[in-house]
Amino acid sequence: MTATDGIPGGDTQVLAQPTQHAHARVRQAHLVAAERHRRAAEANDQAARTHRAAAAEGIGDVATHRRAVRVYEAARDNHLRAAELAERMAGDP
Repeated sequence: MTATDGIPGGDTQVLAQPTQHAHARVRQAHLVAAERHRRAAEANDQAARTHRAAAAEGIGDVATHRRAVRVYEAARDNHLRAAELAERMAGDP
């Protein structure tokens, strides 16, 4: 008995369809994750620019703004790496 017994013409394509659909869903999920990471990176970059400008203008505690810049830049870089990884995991269409 084989995996294709009982399938008209022994059509292995019928067996492969659920796997192909699952791969397409996983690929799409990785592409969506990559886009979300890119958007989060953009938001963190904007926050870093805002804190950098506030520090330059001497608004509030400058040291706190400078620390915030480092934190937001690190978060941005992490999101960019995560987006790149998600795109690699999505693979070629």
